[in-house]
Amino acid sequence: MRNCLIICSAEVKKAHRNYFKSISNYFSLLLWPILSFFTTYYTYSSFDNYFDPDLANKTNFFTFLILGCLGHNCFWAMVQGGVMQIREERRNGALEIIYFSPANRLALLYGRALGDFIQNTWMFFIFSSIIVMLISKFTYIILFKIIGSFMVLLLTSTIWGGLINSICIATRDAGFLFTIGEPMNFFSAVKFPLKNLPFWARAISPIFPSTYCIYIIRAIFMGNSVNTIKILELLTCLSIIVAITYILTKITEIHNRKTGNLQFY
Repeated sequence: MRNCLIICSAEVKKAHRNYFKSISNYFSLLLWPILSFFTTYYTYSSFDNYFDPDLANKTNFFTFLILGCLGHNCFWAMVQGGVMQIREERRNGALEIIYFSPANRLALLYGRALGDFIQNTWMFFIFSSIIVMLISKFTYIILFKIIGSFMVLLLTSTIWGGLINSICIATRDAGFLFTIGEPMNFFSAVKFPLKNLPFWARAISPIFPSTYCIYIIRAIFMGNSVNTIKILELLTCLSIIVAITYILTKITEIHNRKTGNLQFY
């Protein structure tokens, strides 16, 4: 366990040193998510009929929408960070460390995902937290809700990011992962209540862990009781993702041992 923590810490430091001082990175971290949020908000605000009676109140709708955008931004950052970072390491010949190193493979993958999460979402998370505190009466309860939501996002996004990283290592054609952005946005009900989706879409939405995550953080902030079944479904979904990540990593390593050489890629 201690070795895994050291590996994760090293990956977080690496992500911080590589990307924290990048000015162009700040535009993608904060500017574009904010523009996307306000574009959606003012588009819907031009209509009197909201999708749900509970969202007729603009404060509720504002909270509902920003939490959805925050959740989607965290999961999308895992896709973007995984594909771009591993693609760069593949070009630089640094990706072999995954197999040359005696370090735990999953610890490396989740450490990379954790580094991407912290580095790519902290600005928009702070912005969202400030907005929620401004539109709500600030109390210690709100602060605990923010911390609880952060922990939920941290856990689910990191596990999701581990799967993305394992796919990126397994294939050079990981660019196809960029195509899941809009489906994840739609099926996770980022911009509207899940119950407004047709039956076939609600049947697909459980595939994405972001669906459960966004539901839970909305329930935390909007005064709804968190459904225990949803929590169990989230834990089941995360367990399946961890199992797939482990199996895919093992298959990739076995394949490279048989067909690779000192330059695996």
